[in-house]
This record gives sequence, structure tokens and C-alpha cells, in this order.
Amino acid sequence: MTGRNDNAPGNRRVQRTVADALPGRSLTLFVALIAAGSIALGATSLGWWPGAAAQAAEPGVGTPALRTGQGNPAAVPAAEEGDGTDTPAAGTGDVRDTTKDQATDPVVTSASPEPLPPNPDLATARSIPLTEADKQLLIKVRQAGLWEIPSGEQAQQKAESPIVKAVGRQLAADHRKLDDSVRKLAADLDVVLPSTPSELQQGWMAELSKASGADYDRLFADRLRAAHGTVFNIIAQVRTGTRNPIIRAYAQTANTVVMRHMTLLESTGLVAFDDLPAPVLSQASSTSGSGGLSESSPGMRTMAIVAMLAAAGLIGLVSVRRIRRGA
Repeated sequence: MTGRNDNAPGNRRVQRTVADALPGRSLTLFVALIAAGSIALGATSLGWWPGAAAQAAEPGVGTPALRTGQGNPAAVPAAEEGDGTDTPAAGTGDVRDTTKDQATDPVVTSASPEPLPPNPDLATARSIPLTEADKQLLIKVRQAGLWEIPSGEQAQQKAESPIVKAVGRQLAADHRKLDDSVRKLAADLDVVLPSTPSELQQGWMAELSKASGADYDRLFADRLRAAHGTVFNIIAQVRTGTRNPIIRAYAQTANTVVMRHMTLLESTGLVAFDDLPAPVLSQASSTSGSGGLSESSPGMRTMAIVAMLAAAGLIGLVSVRRIRRGA
């Protein structure tokens, strides 16, 4: 009866060659890479990768997840009266019947619903510490009101264009409401607000006070449009990433108002767009916190997994060649 003799000289030489070609750490790395790559590839194909579920559950275009905003102090204004077709009741979160839309209809109409964030609870909001960005949102909204309210009122006296007068009146009225709400919210959240505009804003006010006629109109449109563009970016970043629900709701309200004001100022036809800062996509496509892989890029995850498996295969190929040479 013949059996395998592991102590034969030839076998011992192969074993030593294998041990030399694949020392403990290389063997462990080879096995670990193969196992990790296989698990990750399977998880990706089955949708088990972290973030996949959240991504799949995210509402898509045309299926907004609207929430009732009754009693929400930061609720956006009700939609304007449209053309009489399926205008939703304010604050109900009803969705317009899009089956009646025509191909030539605008993307957003006055009959489109105003989505409302969840009604935040003050006790819950107080339990979540405010970040510096959260506080800056309230500070910037307050300072915007401190110079835009008097500037809007000044336009009633100094503007030459009737459109500029009307825009100034609307800006002042909206910022009075925003100022009242931001001071109340800051008091609830123990945030200290400034009582004077920033030095830059004071400089703009001084410029406007010295101008007159058509020069005043152009300066009013330019300075206020540029200022709204700056605060719009701040609001958008806070609305995107804040952990505090009441700050999130207020940011949405402020976002709606600032967007309206930019559009009103542009309607004067006096905004010098070439003088505005060029758009910068800051962090728009940056990596997330999941190991440097963007959760919105499954293709990148697959490429990383394939690269990992390729590296494991290369280690295995080199090791086999060393074994054959040693044999």
C-alpha cells in the first residue's frame, strides 16, 4: 500500500519554496484581499453597501416627499394663485396632478406645491448643539435685515426707476418679517445676534447714500444682488448639512426669500452679472465619510473592488511563479 510521504526530499523542497514564496504576511494579505473583494463585490451587487438603501429610498424627480407644515414658524409663504388648475391648499403638502401637464408647460408653475420641512419641536432642537455654521446662519440673516431694511426704505425716496422703488419696498417688507423671526429663534436657542450691520454692509450703505438718480438705481441693484448671492451660498450649505431640525426649517424659509429677492433685483435689468463672483462648485463632488468613496458613485466602488481583486491576483501570480522556479 503506497501513501504520501511528506518527508520525502522533493516534497520538503517544494514546501520550503512555498514558504519562501508566500511568507506569513504575504499569504495573509493575499487571502484577506480575495475575501474582502469577494464580500464587497457581492454586497454591491445585492445593494448591501452602506448608503445604498438610503440612496434607493431617496425621492426622485416628480415624487416629492412633502410634509404638513401647519403651525411651523418657519413655513414658507403660500403659493401664489395660479391658473386655476389643481392649486393645492397652503400647508397641506398636496401634490398637483401632473397627468394634466403639457409638454410646453414650465417646469415650475404657480400651481406647484411649496414643499414644507417637518414641523420642528423646540425641545428636540434645544437638545442638539448648534454648530458654528448654524449660528452664522442666524447672524447673517440678522445682519442682512439691518442694512437691507433701511436701504429698501431709502429706495422709496432716492430711486429713479419705479421698478427699483417697488423692489426696494418688497425687500424691506420681507426682511422685517425675517428679522422678527430670526430674533425670536435666536432667543429660543440662546444665540447672541449683532445689533449693527457689518463694516462691509455699512460701506455699501454709505455708497448708496452718496448716489442719486440712475446711478443710485444701478448701485442699488448691484450691491443688493451681490449681497444676496453671498448669503444664499451660506444658507444652502447650512440647509444641506445642519443636524438641527429647527435650523433646517428656518434655512429653507430664508432660502425661499433670498431666491425671490435675487429674482426681483434681476428684474430691474440693472444687475451687472459680469461683476458677480464666478460660480465655484465647492465640495459638490467631494468624497463622503465612507472610506473615501462617494456613496452616489457605485461605479467608483466597483472599480475599487476590481482593483483590489486584481492586486490579490497579481500577488498570487507572482507567488506561483516563484514556486515553479524554486521547484
